[in-house]
Amino acid sequence: IPLQMTFHQLASTANDYYQQSPTKGDANEFMKRIKESLLKEVSAQCSDNNDDDNDLKKFITNYFNMFDSGFVEKSIQCSMCNEITKEQSSFEELLLYFDQIHHDQNSKKNSCNLGDMLRSYSTDFDSNLERECQACMQRTRTVEKNRIACYPEIICNVLCRSITNGGRILSSVNFPVENFQPSEYLNDGNDDTTYDLIASVNHHAKPNGGGHYYAICRQNILG
Repeated sequence: IPLQMTFHQLASTANDYYQQSPTKGDANEFMKRIKESLLKEVSAQCSDNNDDDNDLKKFITNYFNMFDSGFVEKSIQCSMCNEITKEQSSFEELLLYFDQIHHDQNSKKNSCNLGDMLRSYSTDFDSNLERECQACMQRTRTVEKNRIACYPEIICNVLCRSITNGGRILSSVNFPVENFQPSEYLNDGNDDTTYDLIASVNHHAKPNGGGHYYAICRQNILG
């Protein structure tokens, strides 16, 4: 990979992101911007008669495709007729939320583990949006539930630390470094898909609304 191009684009992406949204502090959104920018720049430099450029584009594209090769199935139960419909869609990441206690008692002393957050992801929840039921044709609130129908090659768990007053949840999250099986917490059958932790992307916020992005990555990964 031509590193001079890659690192230049990463720096440019970081600068553009801060200028457009200096207070957002969303590490996952930053990762998406890097992905889009890298693919855009590589595509622009590709030519039909340059095998190296085309191989680079194929490599980067295939790598990012490993993140969105999974599918989630959402069960939607009508509150009027109790009919259940299902929707399936691909996903690039799992957006995981902290239990309410971490909102009510926000402290660095609090902690939870990744399994607990995944268990909450697959628990029934009341939707805040009204839907039109395909069975009774009534527009009403629904009870929904998520289930991973197919696991991606690389799973990206996004921890939502935002709270309603504009602050951030300070609780720590414990997670295993090796041999983590999401199916133990997601109640989606006996799937034995296992993951090892390879990186953590973080945003260190500053009082003035800015901040700094950094990643902790594991070396010598054999695929």
